[in-house]
Amino acid sequence: MKRFIIGVVAAMAMVPLAMAQEQDTENLDVWKRNKGITLSYITNQSLKEVDSPIDYQYDSSAGFSFTSGTSYLWPRNAGWFGNRLKVGVDARWLDVSYVKYKKYPKVGGVQLGPEDFYEDYDYDYDYDYGDEEMSDFGSHQLNLGVGIGPTVAFVPFSSSNSALRFLRLNVFGHFNPAASLMILNGEGDSELSFAFMAAYDFGMNFQWKNFTLGFEGRWGKAKFNSFMDGDEDWDDMDYGYDDDYDSEYSEKRTFKNASFRVSLGFRF
Repeated sequence: MKRFIIGVVAAMAMVPLAMAQEQDTENLDVWKRNKGITLSYITNQSLKEVDSPIDYQYDSSAGFSFTSGTSYLWPRNAGWFGNRLKVGVDARWLDVSYVKYKKYPKVGGVQLGPEDFYEDYDYDYDYDYGDEEMSDFGSHQLNLGVGIGPTVAFVPFSSSNSALRFLRLNVFGHFNPAASLMILNGEGDSELSFAFMAAYDFGMNFQWKNFTLGFEGRWGKAKFNSFMDGDEDWDDMDYGYDDDYDSEYSEKRTFKNASFRVSLGFRF
């Protein structure tokens, strides 16, 4: 009889544990849907030359990005703190962004316009502004790369019986190595440059089932090599600089980017 009573008590003690495990198993679906694609609108991206004697900066007029990737979360079963928290690694297998810059830069924080160029100067000769189509082409930057970094996922209502249990907050950061192609176009002077850019981002998104809404900031810096100058006549002019400095300055120039993005994503 004594053994029978002990067995009944032990069985009764196991019932709540079994029910909790069953509930956790049912709620594991809040951790699904970790692959997906993201489309972002780049609200602003700046392009600034680091070593320029003039404090100038180009700002974007339009920009978009596309990423695809996977989040690998741990622990693999129920999360910590009552199945509410997991950590892991977020991998971006493809990261593409394009930005078109405004025609005129900022100098000393002041936005310039067409009235700030050439009107107050009396030249004794005429400039050849080159191909008019190239002058109208504008300034652009295209980045193609990948990304990897830590991520933290938080599901505050994981034990709820309502649709709120699928609400998840994902916080992430990435190292984003990328190939960057840039066209800078001034008045009759266009330049095509290439660089390997190391960029970093930090952001978050709110996920509900298959959809995400988020934002992120990104910063990058690279030394660009120019391999096409649209107006070679400028190279023959004497600016009064040392030849070695002028040659190095024209061939390799260091630029940095800073951008902010708003994103919509689909997860599966």
